[in-house]
Amino acid sequence: MAPPIERRRFRRIAASACGHFPRARLRPGREACLIDLSRGGARIEATSRLLPGTPEDLQLIVATWRWTGRARILRCRVSALVPEDGVRYQAALQFDPPIDAGAQMALESVLAGASECGYQVPAIEGSAPAHMGSDYPLTHLPREVK
Repeated sequence: MAPPIERRRFRRIAASACGHFPRARLRPGREACLIDLSRGGARIEATSRLLPGTPEDLQLIVATWRWTGRARILRCRVSALVPEDGVRYQAALQFDPPIDAGAQMALESVLAGASECGYQVPAIEGSAPAHMGSDYPLTHLPREVK
């Protein structure tokens, strides 16, 4: 069987690659979770139903990068039934117009910096230096605590 043909015009970036908590906001102040993003559109999850074909004002926030524009809802489906929140919907959005190349470069710069965030994992080889504490697991426990 032949591999599926890629129909996307723009490279898609998963929200998990963003490193920071990426957010989407629909007017009037409805919050949504960003699933993935490209220059031409995004996939979001929201607690409100989004009707295919309708235009939406949208704001995307990834770390220090922000974009505000218009999007058209391409499709929407129920993604989860959650006792606390009720129904969650997953929607595909098409930006009108697409994110410009300058904003895309700024986003990629932020994403490159996001991969450098977090804690450095110490090497496993050898024992840890004295200022870094003891190796785990401890081979013995002190009998007295002073």
